[in-house]
Order: sequence, then C-alpha cells, then structure tokens
Amino acid sequence: MTAALDYTVDKTDLSLVKSVQAKMLAPLSANTLTSARIIELLSEEMMSTIEPLVLAAHEEFYVQNYDQSLVSGTYNYTIPPRAAFATWRDIVLVDTIGNEIAMTELPPEYVKISYPIGSLPPMFTFGFVMNNDRITLWPPNMTIPTNYTLRMKIKRRPNHLTPYLNCGQITAINTGTKVVNLSVNGDGTWTTSTTFDVIPNAPQFTSRGDDQTITAIDNTLNTVTFSSLPTGMIIGDWVCPATLSPIPQIPYDMFPLLVQRGVIKCLEALGDNQNLQVAERRYQDMAADFARTVSPRINGTRKALVNRTLNFGWSYYRGLSR
Repeated sequence: MTAALDYTVDKTDLSLVKSVQAKMLAPLSANTLTSARIIELLSEEMMSTIEPLVLAAHEEFYVQNYDQSLVSGTYNYTIPPRAAFATWRDIVLVDTIGNEIAMTELPPEYVKISYPIGSLPPMFTFGFVMNNDRITLWPPNMTIPTNYTLRMKIKRRPNHLTPYLNCGQITAINTGTKVVNLSVNGDGTWTTSTTFDVIPNAPQFTSRGDDQTITAIDNTLNTVTFSSLPTGMIIGDWVCPATLSPIPQIPYDMFPLLVQRGVIKCLEALGDNQNLQVAERRYQDMAADFARTVSPRINGTRKALVNRTLNFGWSYYRGLSR
C-alpha cells in the first residue's frame, strides 16, 4: 500500500524533519537537535534563503491583492503587515466595475517647494509618495476619490512553520452552522479571540483565508464555529493560528531545497564542517536548477513590454513582445 504524501514538517515519518535527519550524513547518536529546533531552523531558512530565491525570479509568486476603502480627508495608507520584505508589487485604484487604474509613484524630491520662488510641483500629477511603511496620496488637499478602492498588490509572506499539533486538520464541515470539526484544537490554548489562517493540504498551499474569526470553540468535541467559512475550504485543510502553518507555503518542488537548507544549518550547529561543505555544494546546484526552471514561468507565451507613460489612445500598439 502506498503511503499518502505528508506535506507537513513533522506529522509522519515522511515529513520534512525526518528528511533533514536522514540527509545529515552524520550518526543519529550525534544529532542532539530536537524536532522543534529543526522546525525553527527550517522556518528561518525559508524566510532568509528560500523566499528571496523565489522572489528573485520575478515571476509573480506570492502576489496577493489587499483592497481598502479610500477615506475622505485621509492621505496616508499603510502597507499590509504580511507584505514580504515590506515591499509592494504595485499600487492601483479600482473602479466600481473592477478596472485597475495606474497610479504614479512620485519621488520625495518631486513634492518639495522650490526656492526662492516657493512654488509647488504641477498639481495635475496624481499619484503617491512612498515613506517607510506607508504611501501618501498626492496632491495634498485634493478631494479623495472615495468612489474608488485602493489596491495594494503585495507579495504575501509565507507563514511561520509550526509543529502540526499546534494546528487542527479539518475532518468535517457543516456549511449551515459553520461548525468545523478538527483532528485536534491545536495546543489547547485557543479561544474565541484567536484568529486563524486556513491552509490547504495540497499544492500550492495558498491560504484560503487569513485572520479568520470564530464565534465558538469546543475543546471536547474538537470543533470551532467560524464567523464565515472561507471560500474553498475542504476536508483535509489545516486550521492554524494566524501567521502559522505546519506546511511550508512554497512551491512543492522546492521542498527538497528547504530540506537541504535545514541540513546545512543542522550541520553548522553540530560543527560537522566536512559534511557541511558537501551539503552546501549540493544546495548551490539545486538553487541554480530552480532558477533555470521557473524563469520564464510560462514557457509558451512572450511577455509584452508596455509603456505605462504613454497616454491612452495615442497608439493602438502600446506593447512590444520579447
């Protein structure tokens, strides 16, 4: 009988922790690292090494829309807390029928008052100025277009890895009462104030819902009652405290790279320099293979280079393919 795939860090003998331990090239008796510590190392490596490798491909991995209403008299809007490396992919306005409207990013130098005349820049330029973790709409004192939605496109940060027993796997869903049965209610510390992410138990592991709220919890029956059920939730998904996941939210084909990074960090901790050099060379080969494979991500279509500064209607052919 073929065993089912285990995408988690530590649920079965097919988990990522077991893979790290098996590939360390060191005697088991010399391995003093606990499973919990290996999970922390994997999470750190996912954030510091794997995530930048994925984003460096510039192939729209992790991109997620974060929409917020424009408020009259409010010019400053903050980047969502889950934005990887505190960066935006794009910022646009959205009209009532869903059309995205480009906004111009203005450098801080643009909004200075010139000396000695004291004049402001042209007021017909509409856009925003970036300042640390927020944007400021320009021009100042304009009427905020509250009939539009502000859309921040971010590259969502993968959730921090956690042991699977800190989460619960869905075993049944009552769509009428919104009661969800779980394998276990996490570590027993959940309350109705806890917010949750729902993580699929299948690639691409994209969250079905972030920061979900519940109205009731029963630790005897292992059930939680959601305020509203996330779209697409199915049996087998994982319910986890917000920002946590028992599954790495990276492309499944990159799991071996994450395991290899875990091996490297474990060998460093154990002071095994000989095997460490072998492991590092292997990782470099794997990372190079990934970069060649995913860029371009769509092999059969050429990208169009669009001149965003060209006024609409000046030319029908606004893009050049490459």
